[in-house]
Amino acid sequence: MRRTHNAKDVPGERERLADLAALDLNLLLPLVALLEERHITRAAARCNLSQPAMSRSLERLREAFADDLLIRVGPGYELSARARELLDGMLVILPRLASVVRSGDFRPVDSTHHFRLATTDYGATVLAPAVAKRLARVAAGVRLDVLQWYDSAANDMAAGRIDVAIVGRDAIPDLSCEPYVEDEFVCVVARRHPVRGKRFTLRVYAHYPHVAISARQSRQPWLEEVLSAKGLQRRVVLATPFGASAVLAVAQTQALLTIPRRMAMALAKLGDVRVVGAPREFERARYVMAWHPRVESDAAQIWFRDQLRDLAKSLVGRERRA
Repeated sequence: MRRTHNAKDVPGERERLADLAALDLNLLLPLVALLEERHITRAAARCNLSQPAMSRSLERLREAFADDLLIRVGPGYELSARARELLDGMLVILPRLASVVRSGDFRPVDSTHHFRLATTDYGATVLAPAVAKRLARVAAGVRLDVLQWYDSAANDMAAGRIDVAIVGRDAIPDLSCEPYVEDEFVCVVARRHPVRGKRFTLRVYAHYPHVAISARQSRQPWLEEVLSAKGLQRRVVLATPFGASAVLAVAQTQALLTIPRRMAMALAKLGDVRVVGAPREFERARYVMAWHPRVESDAAQIWFRDQLRDLAKSLVGRERRA
């Protein structure tokens, strides 16, 4: 006969349940807001509470955890050791709790879900407009936030602050990844640029000044390695994280901008520029779609990833038909 699990069967479980019952679960969201913001007024605005109400929540939390949590240091607050421990735990627990509470079904037409996509300038330029167009058609109540990918974004994905990432690399440790799209590199130049021909050689490429789009110390390491192997190097005269400013800059100079073709074709409309093939030695740009294993079976996340997959297929399909 199957034995029914009971709290008294597990040592210490009765005490843990008693501790949970003693805590007002309505305080969990104010707790996270206070610990992340380290500011009562900002935390109050984030939770749609008045400042006095958030101050009362802080007092109740201090009493519940027998800890100051926020310690006054000069004009602001710092987290106590107990507060840091609580914040780390809450950032794991709350997304999982939200996933459990949500229904196993996801109806996009009725949803007001909030999706967060982390990506590079390529994804923001090529994919985000197409994603927005699709969501407006099939899930008008859904909100999409596009965030710039950064080195610690994987930690925020584990904490539930980012849902999906589309970035140019082969894999990201601790995340589920799959190949997304590939693209060839091209050079954007001013329409009146003196270069002729359909493609740059490496030596001619290195001769001209360059504009770089990069969030990593103004460099594109893979590109520098190809040039270095041939005893060449390029001179970057402008580095910017923004594709629009890069295109407008090359439109007025003799500098080259090296970016994937789809991005180049989208941005070329901004300035008086044309597209020339990059040196053949440059490998294709490869992008992956990544998500945390925690949301592997979440219905809303599965739907969102499927929308992104369909968009990638449509990009490739349109190019084959062209």
